[in-house]
Amino acid sequence: MQSSRKTARAEEMQALLAEHAESELSLAAFARQRGMHPRKLYYWSRRLRPGTAAAQAVPRLAPVTLIPDRPGAPRIEVELRSGHRLSLPSGFDAAELSRLVRALESC
Repeated sequence: MQSSRKTARAEEMQALLAEHAESELSLAAFARQRGMHPRKLYYWSRRLRPGTAAAQAVPRLAPVTLIPDRPGAPRIEVELRSGHRLSLPSGFDAAELSRLVRALESC
């Protein structure tokens, strides 16, 4: 349970750092704008730097493609960096998908 919380937190912070990269703000200004202490964001930027174990532990999804398998029933296809491909019906359980992605990426 603890590792899934850590992974979720790392995913959240990675998304926040991606938003920062698109902004024109310094890391400190961006952190303050989000109500965070700048040191916290600096910590995560170092921890999730490419090549670190924490950065590699965060699953990254490839672009999503909708593939209809029958009229009116779209499917979502996801290809992971590991080469695994998932084909999901619309209305899939996002929490279950998250667990499946982590399991596949750890293989």
